[in-house]
Amino acid sequence: RAERKADASFRALRAEACRTRLAFGPKSWGAWAGGMEEAREASLRSPQTRDAWAALACADFRAHGFAKNFEAAGLLFPGEAWFDGARFAKDAWFNQTSFQGEASFRHTEFTADALFEGARFAHEAKFDALHAKDSMQMRGAFFAGAVRAVGARFDGDVWAVGARFQAG
Repeated sequence: RAERKADASFRALRAEACRTRLAFGPKSWGAWAGGMEEAREASLRSPQTRDAWAALACADFRAHGFAKNFEAAGLLFPGEAWFDGARFAKDAWFNQTSFQGEASFRHTEFTADALFEGARFAHEAKFDALHAKDSMQMRGAFFAGAVRAVGARFDGDVWAVGARFQAG
């Protein structure tokens, strides 16, 4: 995991960079994600470059509070995506989002709708202890890896019509 190699100051800077990129909008996020995808192949040459790529490609939103609608629809998360302990006060839009690394939403709170329709999870998706106070919509989502939701609580409807699960 990317976390093992990163020190606290680097993790804080990475989290701030993620929030800043997202605030600048989809074009800014897309430019970063596209660059990380291009660098992925070169990173496989050695364990050191692979670890460096993983640390830089990680999207770290842990324990962050989102007061406005969260707009990540259609975005690419090239590495691991961490939303553990995040709080979403308004709708969270992850429709058509592509998670290329592990996606973790452990202990995350969605106060309004959590929208993952058509999202693609290439690796493990963790929703342990998640609390969705309104609807959780995962219509047409695709999960290539394991899905965990131990202790998750859903106060509203959960929609997963057409969702596909490939993990074996």
